[in-house]
Amino acid sequence: KAVRNEVKPNMSEATSQTLPDQTANLLLALIFIGELKAGDKLPPERVLAQTLDIDRTSLRSAIRTLISMNLVKSVQGSGITVLNFKQNTDLTFIERLCQIDELVMSRDWIHSAFEFRITSVSSYLRAIANVPMSPQKEEGIRLIKHQIKLASEGAGAQKLAETEAQIQQYIASIGDNPLIILQANSIRHLNLRLMTIMYESINAKAYLKAQFKIVNKLLEGEISQENMEQDLKELFQKQKVKVVKRISLLPEKSYLISSPLKHKPNLLSLG
Repeated sequence: KAVRNEVKPNMSEATSQTLPDQTANLLLALIFIGELKAGDKLPPERVLAQTLDIDRTSLRSAIRTLISMNLVKSVQGSGITVLNFKQNTDLTFIERLCQIDELVMSRDWIHSAFEFRITSVSSYLRAIANVPMSPQKEEGIRLIKHQIKLASEGAGAQKLAETEAQIQQYIASIGDNPLIILQANSIRHLNLRLMTIMYESINAKAYLKAQFKIVNKLLEGEISQENMEQDLKELFQKQKVKVVKRISLLPEKSYLISSPLKHKPNLLSLG
């Protein structure tokens, strides 16, 4: 039986969304789940605004968001055409999707994202090893130990995921690799979803202790960076079996539970 498996909604974020944001989220989600396909044309502005029951100013703002993400193309006299998101957009699209509480992602998408996530873990752990000993580095190590303490005390998967996201962003901020910083900032919500699923699937306490033991060996000069990355890879592979099994329980297809438009919760298509 397929199950939903997502980070719980952040109600403060959800309630603060503007009407243009809600509208953009609906259209983003419809493109992602295939309700709006590449080559489709959006209804004329007046008709679409009536369908969504919104003012045309809010609709134009939402469309500008989609254009900026290369999800649609506006041609004067031809209307607005949906583009192939797999060919035209970037990770900001997936990060935005992960902030849509009403959207359930398919097992294939989550699995692909998890495979991508695995490749980035060693990069931020390596980053803290490369930082010279300082109060900032000591704080990063303290945060890692704090996460282990939370796991030992039985903290839930979402709390552990949120803590890991904070650790990643902190470590990225004290390092000197701008790409690690940009990655940590650009896919935070995606990481939250993936790490929540991971910590629901494994023995978090044992995993985090084993991970810190490996990193600490590097910090103490007992192993090289290459050995650390190999040891981490082996550790991840052991957890991967459990996580993939959990992911296999997710729905086969992505879908909307309800509309991101708060005043039109049952609007799940433009047809």
